[in-house]
Amino acid sequence: MFDPSRNQNHFQLFGLPVSFTLDSEALAERYRLLRQTVHPDLYATASDREKRLALQASTLVNEAYQTLRDPLTRARHLLEVRGGGLGDDQETTQDMAFLMEQMELREALAAARQAPEPHAAIEWVRARLESLADGLIAEMGARLDSGAPGIGATPAPLPGPVPGTGLGDDVAEVGAPPGQAPDRAPGPSSDQACGSPLDAAQAAAIRELIRKLQFVRKCEAEAEDLEAELDEAL
Repeated sequence: MFDPSRNQNHFQLFGLPVSFTLDSEALAERYRLLRQTVHPDLYATASDREKRLALQASTLVNEAYQTLRDPLTRARHLLEVRGGGLGDDQETTQDMAFLMEQMELREALAAARQAPEPHAAIEWVRARLESLADGLIAEMGARLDSGAPGIGATPAPLPGPVPGTGLGDDVAEVGAPPGQAPDRAPGPSSDQACGSPLDAAQAAAIRELIRKLQFVRKCEAEAEDLEAELDEAL
């Protein structure tokens, strides 16, 4: 399966460049291939130990995929990879203009219940939130990819065992499904290097963008919930 190194990040697990800019089709294809290798059903007749290791490897692949496919969780992971740290989860943005707009958008959602065209009111809020999210994601990408190598590079061959979270050499021994030769593709190329560490100012700016996107995502979820509630009431 994969390289047993405990130091690989999620990008290296999938043989992708360590950058915020991501080829979503390549990620999906790498996920499909890795899932085919470590799916627990393939080890139905294996020993209990092999079944356990396959389950752990499958869980790791799933978690890594879910992290990379979403811009918010991808940014959080890449911030850690580049040495920025996530900071205090209790911190909130100090941008008062942004906070005021978020408050106004929530008030618009509340008012949408009594609006003559509630769905149109909700759609207006969602369009504004989408615009805000797109801007924040674009700025996060520009900041996170600054100084990161391998952007736009061709994905490397899939690393040859799934890096473990403490699995060590045990994961390598799962190898491939019983009776099937393991794939020993080379590990990530030098293009997969993590880039230079972020300085304090860069990391702080990226954390601020992440906090703002979290605000936007929460408001988007509230808009979706309200729309579903109105649909059910019809």
